[in-house]
Amino acid sequence: MEFYGTFKFSKLVEEVLSNFIEKIEVIEGDGGVGTVIKLTFAPRTGFTGCEEFTKVDNESRVKETE
Repeated sequence: MEFYGTFKFSKLVEEVLSNFIEKIEVIEGDGGVGTVIKLTFAPRTGFTGCEEFTKVDNESRVKETE
């Protein structure tokens, strides 16, 4: 099942970690390698950052970012 290379994974992370991540926005891409997302963390953390997916392996359930 291809799950890690889709936006379903990002939405799940956003829901499960809602105490820490306020919002995940896709800047570019389709959820696979090369996709760039913007993470807005909960207000109390004061962090916002962008990540690019550099590896997506559905079989091993691995997603690497930079």
